[in-house]
Amino acid sequence: MNALFPAYDACAETLLHCRCTACSGWWHLENANTDRPYWCPHCGLRLDPPDYPDEPKNSAPQPPKPPQELAL
Repeated sequence: MNALFPAYDACAETLLHCRCTACSGWWHLENANTDRPYWCPHCGLRLDPPDYPDEPKNSAPQPPKPPQELAL
């Protein structure tokens, strides 16, 4: 093994997996933003970003709540 050239190269990659709600076609996009619309490459439908009403926007992730004790 040469010190100048490592045995392999690696990099982290973010994949966005998409499924069209009209034709059920699926595809993926590399290093894509989730806050913009995309178009289905199969049927051409414009797919707007999902809006989850129960998901707080622009807030820090909350720690998980401790489990509650079961009353017997």
